[in-house]
Amino acid sequence: MDDIVEKDRTALTVANYEAVAIIKTALRMKKTTSTKMTVSRNLIKSCINAYANYQHYLKQKKELEEEKRAQKLNTSIHLLKIEKTKRISKLVRLKNKIVNRKRKQNDSGQGQRFKRIKML
Repeated sequence: MDDIVEKDRTALTVANYEAVAIIKTALRMKKTTSTKMTVSRNLIKSCINAYANYQHYLKQKKELEEEKRAQKLNTSIHLLKIEKTKRISKLVRLKNKIVNRKRKQNDSGQGQRFKRIKML
């Protein structure tokens, strides 16, 4: 049976469902059965048109998803840059605080001894 009906024709995808819906609508409009129905040019055009519309819809959907991903990526990059800037500024403040800290004088005995030697 695989050689008569191919597997891609039996899969119920949105494109196949759309094509079946178009044919069903044409059958209802003409009030006929599928065995008596003749394939007209209008039916062929509407099937081709439906397929083209579906492909266009898929393309737009894909572009919209890519745009959302890019926007999400940009916002996350921006947030990471802000976080990194805050972290770096905090480290710089701590470094400046440590560098600018004045040393307390050591009042131990050795400190006084060295001061006396320097004064003499």
